Amino acid sequence: MTLQATLNALRDAYQAKHFGEDIFDLDVGYLQTSVENNDDRMPLQFFVDYNNIWWFELLHSVDVYHTSLNPETGTGAVAFAITYGDAHAPVDAIHGMQFLRFNEAGKIAYIRTFANPNFWVKNPNPVVQLDAFGNHIWLGTGYYLDSSAASAIAFLDDSADAERFRQHAGLDAQMGRIRRNLDYYAAHKSTQWPRSA
Repeated sequence: MTLQATLNALRDAYQAKHFGEDIFDLDVGYLQTSVENNDDRMPLQFFVDYNNIWWFELLHSVDVYHTSLNPETGTGAVAFAITYGDAHAPVDAIHGMQFLRFNEAGKIAYIRTFANPNFWVKNPNPVVQLDAFGNHIWLGTGYYLDSSAASAIAFLDDSADAERFRQHAGLDAQMGRIRRNLDYYAAHKSTQWPRSA
């Protein structure tokens, strides 16, 4: 796969709100973020699964409005606007970008994410706050997907916080889709996630 083809596939995956695995180096690739701890290394396998199980279900859209590529250095970037909510009630957007490094096979081996961390702290919208709450569930277990999935199931099935979030319009449906994704993970231990209805 050429670098341009990989970059185009990443753009398309973001806008479809579903990651496949073929464009990522899942053996040794990792992500670092300016949103949390710059030194932590999130394995790209975790990144793919976390987004497919949880994060994409909270979004109305991802608009990748710019991509760039430097074939000489094997690096690139994407810039995007992320809009939260569902099709009936899209809400606030945050802008971010990712720096990319490709391996010799043309797959993405490194991602550095940049976004304003105050967006999650200062935005009172329930779906944004659910995303912030989810960051603690998913990113606080040392990037072990089984542990994160178990924590997410416990949150959704047996917590007052989950019931509080479900009182807001649209969130019950989004949380239901997340729960079905978790069921699929538990049953198949697979990253080939079906898109929720």
